[in-house]
Amino acid sequence: AGGGYVEYLSASVTASMNDATRSFSLELSDRDRGLYPGTPVKIFGDSGQLLIDGYVNGYTASFDATSHRISVSGRGKGQDAIDCSCDHSTGQFKNKTAVEICNEICAASGIESKYLDNIGLPKIAQFHINQGETVHQVARRLSRNYAATIMGAADGVMVWTTAENASHGGLLKEGVFPLLSASVNLDDSREFSDFKFRSQLAGREEKYGAEASQSQAVVGGEHRRTRPHIEIVDKSQDQAQSKERADWQARRIQAGSKAISAEIVGDSVGAPVEPNMKIFVDSAWLGVNQEMLIESCTWTTDSNGTRTGLKLVPPEAFKGKSSSASTKGAMTADGGMRSPVTGATPKSKPTTPSISPSEPAYGTLARTGNAE
Repeated sequence: AGGGYVEYLSASVTASMNDATRSFSLELSDRDRGLYPGTPVKIFGDSGQLLIDGYVNGYTASFDATSHRISVSGRGKGQDAIDCSCDHSTGQFKNKTAVEICNEICAASGIESKYLDNIGLPKIAQFHINQGETVHQVARRLSRNYAATIMGAADGVMVWTTAENASHGGLLKEGVFPLLSASVNLDDSREFSDFKFRSQLAGREEKYGAEASQSQAVVGGEHRRTRPHIEIVDKSQDQAQSKERADWQARRIQAGSKAISAEIVGDSVGAPVEPNMKIFVDSAWLGVNQEMLIESCTWTTDSNGTRTGLKLVPPEAFKGKSSSASTKGAMTADGGMRSPVTGATPKSKPTTPSISPSEPAYGTLARTGNAE
């Protein structure tokens, strides 16, 4: 069916390293009523980059005494792998990588979703699907063994990646355009003194008895109080594998407890922002002076122009290397959360571009086709 462009009053697109598909929401003028569930949609950013290629899932039309309103929401093309069950003739796989397994399940189930290996996954000797699993439940179960995250790309492909593959952006500096606002959040509720990971290993000729019955790895945490964390691994792993996974999980939890939220004008910081991009953050008030990783982006366009909300975490949260720059003040956790601030004030105040409210609509998006 034919495509075209649709006027919208406001649009929001969200992408995260923790989500295998992106999502969007739109407020439409009452002239555009054709974005019903199932309609393919592409949304582009101010810089011309594709933000999402997906489908409308929800449609709401409403009115009151003074206005008519149409709201739609949807997700990227990876959504079918998240929602739909595996329909594979045998459910058995031999000598395939995790991504090859997931893509074979999608093809066998008639699902258009695709996975992409960005980290060089090894072959798996044997694997089987659990009855009733969705495709993405299989993918999540497999990804935990490789310290990988599955991230939804703009074109709908679900990418297996880590911060080791991060791109590089520019600088966010307090009081300097395009940074509008920022805050730091330190939370020790998921900080622990020790991380213990245990798994059951099947007995073999070369491994038997106590060594085979249980494998345990212990990694020290940052918390000063005694706060143990014990996790049972859902895959048979030996001592070395358990230690590797325990180390990754400990670093992920500890780094994830130190997050920055920021809002910028437009959609670029040296380059169009995307999840899994490293940006240097410099703020005396927040006590931050280091490279951070974009965990998630929310692009918003409305009558006030375009703004992008960012959640930033240390790269270690996604298996990246820690910044060589020092981190001081609020980002220094001394076994707990000691967070002095410097009292510095911004040198200049950034401005927000605006569009006249008299304009009937604030942007357009591409409608790639109609629902069948």
